[in-house]
Amino acid sequence: PERALIERHTAGGVRVRLYDARDKGAAEPYFDRHFEPDETSEIRIYLHGGADRATITGRAERPLTVRVIGGKGDNQIVDSSLVLGRRDTHVYDQGADPHDITYGRDTLFSRRPQLVSDGDTVPPPRDFGSSMLPALRLRYISDLGLVFGAGVSTTRYGFRTWPYAYQTSIWAERGTAPNDTRVAIAADFNRERHRTHLQMLAQASGLDVIRYYGQGNETRRVGHGDFNRVEVSTYSFELPLARRMGPSLLQLGPVLQYSRTGGDPTLFTTATRPYGSGDFGQAGARLRFTLDTRDNAGAPRHGIRLFAGASAFPALWSVNDAFAEAHGEVATYLGVHAPLEPVLALRVGGKKIWGTFPYLESAFLGGFTDLRGFDQQRFAGDASAWGNAELRLRLATLNLLLPANVGIHGLADAGRVWAAGETSTRWHSAYGGGVWFNVEGPSTTISATLAHSDERTGVYVRAGFGF
Repeated sequence: PERALIERHTAGGVRVRLYDARDKGAAEPYFDRHFEPDETSEIRIYLHGGADRATITGRAERPLTVRVIGGKGDNQIVDSSLVLGRRDTHVYDQGADPHDITYGRDTLFSRRPQLVSDGDTVPPPRDFGSSMLPALRLRYISDLGLVFGAGVSTTRYGFRTWPYAYQTSIWAERGTAPNDTRVAIAADFNRERHRTHLQMLAQASGLDVIRYYGQGNETRRVGHGDFNRVEVSTYSFELPLARRMGPSLLQLGPVLQYSRTGGDPTLFTTATRPYGSGDFGQAGARLRFTLDTRDNAGAPRHGIRLFAGASAFPALWSVNDAFAEAHGEVATYLGVHAPLEPVLALRVGGKKIWGTFPYLESAFLGGFTDLRGFDQQRFAGDASAWGNAELRLRLATLNLLLPANVGIHGLADAGRVWAAGETSTRWHSAYGGGVWFNVEGPSTTISATLAHSDERTGVYVRAGFGF
């Protein structure tokens, strides 16, 4: 057992002395150090097994955080210290008898354990300091032209805040067609020893482009190449509470959205003026649930990924009648230890809308997100369903400057939408394949895919696979 004496000084300094509790009389401490707030921001004293005793005394006018973490023994912790203006003495002990804990008015005492995930205690991988990660991205999208992006993510780590105390990121992109910008700011704030945390997402974008052909599962492609093109300026703000539950994440919070579409008289939406055209604002609530057990996000071989969400918008702002929607998708990966290391990837998804909705909230189908080989948002309705299947094979490992894997994949997609007033039994389909490679592991996978349908042939190059 050990005995800890923590003494706060008026100027903010803290003296820490540690003794072997079995030593009686005037024994010398085996640890004796003075900490100054100009040099030290936090002191953590861990009392491990045994019947330990910690005493905190003194009065300080400047804050220096002191944490005393009890072990599994029958500990005695006495705090009579006072820090003016802040509660900067923290005591943690799960096993101590409440009568063995004495603390002052400014002491924060907790019996909460460290976070537990999937039955195992998970200490924070890092619990102090900060990090910053810049990123650059260059891509080409047919409707946006060349898009250059840059951003930075800042992470601050803290005591028993897993995986971090807070993380903020800002991302900006600039496109050439349209010649506009997208800026997104995100933040995630975790509380000490709590799974519930606060998130924030704000975005302003002039880079959103969709193709709108009207509502229906058998709408025709008419007019010139840009006849169905819709350039949208969007502004959104979300402030959800989130809760981690092992490999899953639940989010719920308010959402504000505002959109503005152009008024070119030669375009389809200008001529038809669907509900939601022009300036349109809406406010409501959004729910999301994510479950991810994949062994690798870039090129998984095992596991599942489930994403489900719902949102509701009452008759406020520009919304004439309340409407709601629910959507979801689930993917699974079946890898086999055999020649060519085959992986069968399967995914299904869909969306359903209730009420009268603005056309930008339609259940869209088409493009690289769900039904390849078709234009983006080729079909729109009040409900959609779709499925994807891919077979991925590794052909060879090349020993270049770094080990690289090269492979091929084949795909089959199918889907349809439903729209009020339309009777259709048609399912749209596409098939194709491509090549992929990675360097030093699946997280660096790059794939190139060709998908053919009865309307067009699409080429998709991206990091990772389609799903």
